Formats: sequence, C-alpha cells, structure tokens
Amino acid sequence: MLLFGALVPHAAIIIREIGGEETNKVASTVAAMNRLAGIFKDLSPETVVVFSPHGPVLGTELPVRGDENLEGDLRQFGSRLSWVFQNDRELVDLITAEVEAEGLSATVFNRDTYPSFGLNRGLDHGVVVPLSFLAENPFRLVATGICYYYPPEKQYALGVAIGRAIKKTSRRVAVVASGDLSHCLIPGAPVAYNPRGKEFDLLLVKLLQENRTEEIVRLDPELVEEAAECGYRSVLMLLGVFDGLEVKTQVLSYEGPFGVGYAVA
Repeated sequence: MLLFGALVPHAAIIIREIGGEETNKVASTVAAMNRLAGIFKDLSPETVVVFSPHGPVLGTELPVRGDENLEGDLRQFGSRLSWVFQNDRELVDLITAEVEAEGLSATVFNRDTYPSFGLNRGLDHGVVVPLSFLAENPFRLVATGICYYYPPEKQYALGVAIGRAIKKTSRRVAVVASGDLSHCLIPGAPVAYNPRGKEFDLLLVKLLQENRTEEIVRLDPELVEEAAECGYRSVLMLLGVFDGLEVKTQVLSYEGPFGVGYAVA
C-alpha cells in the first residue's frame, strides 16, 4: 500500500555532525527534514523505496540493489555514522516485473555483479543522508539508481511501473526521491554560476506545489541542462508512482545558500 512520497536533498552538510557550524546556514532544510521525520515516525512505513541519482547509474535500465542487506555509511565525509537495512526482496521482484511489463528494463545488482560495472556495493550518500533523518523506526529498504538516457516520459513511466508494484504488496510503503536541484545558483557554486539555475528551481518548486505534473514532465530540456541539477529524474519517477491518484503536495522548504538548491516536499 502506498502511504506517501517525499522529495529530499542529500547534501551531507545538513547533518550537524558533518556540517558543524555551516549546518546553521541550512536551518530551514534541517527543520523540514525533521518535520518529515515526524511524518515517518507517525505513519511507520514498513518499506521505504529510495531513488538516488548517486546510486548505480545505467543508460537505459533501472538499476536496483538486490543484496539481502543494504549497508551504507558516511565515512567519506569524516563521519562514523553507518546503517544496515534489510532489503525488501519481494518488492524488488515486483518492481522488476512491472518495469518489464511497461516495456522498459531493470537490472538487479548483487554482491557478485557490482564489480563488473565498476560500482561500489555500499549505499551511496543519496540514500543514507536523507535516511539519517528518517530511519528512527526500522523499515525494509528498496534502493534504486537512475537511467541516465531515458527521456522524461520514460523516467515517469518507470515510476508508473513502480507504483503498480507497490500496490501489489501488502506492506505499507513510502517513496523518497533523493535529489538536489540546481548546482549553479551563485558564484562559487559547484558549477559555474548560471541565472537559469534559480529559474529552474523556482519553477520546479512552484509546479510541485501546484501538482502540475504534466508541465514538470515537459520542462524545457535546455533549462534542465543549464540548471546542472541532479534531482529531476528522481522527481519524475516519484511523480510516476502517484500516476492516476489525487495528490496533495506541500513544499516544506527551499533554499540554496551554498549555490545548490535544496528542496523538501
């Protein structure tokens, strides 16, 4: 059963143990993540599905992590924080079947196949940073990467297939789209400053708030490219999960003090 979905950022600086005093500059994001954590605690999903642009990335197949236990940490950021989640293998199987029924493709990775793709078996920060806020109660996890070369319509269709799979499980499921927005909001940002970054962020946030899904799918590709974002594909998949349902969206926060857009919805 589908409970709810969320868009979250994945910058490690929102974790005070990592960001220190700099975390004060993203107080709105931290407050929104804590509000979201309260929703997670109240509704207690049994399984959480996370789409991460920093997980395995394939050109035209949905990458899904298939190990029995999914482990991740934040050692790359100098933190000792670590997590272990039980994979919801039943839902993984349902997702791969529904993706293929949609005429698309999925690849399930496990301990033996990661090396052949040059990939790390551990969960990426796109998964563990948001779950560091949301994992107070235990739940099973399904973690996917993204298809880099799918056009927006196919990214959305992946979400539609995943939504069908979720409807077939008896577990209570929450879906999390991990993704930062523009990376070029100010001079000195990770990508050279481009005013179209702010244009993209404000437009996407407005369209999300107003549930204008079709317009999000049809966003100008040049605008998306110039924004240097890493969350658009995750958002499209999240919206696809809710295809055919009446959706009420609340944007909890948006800010970009370091030149990267962070939205929580």
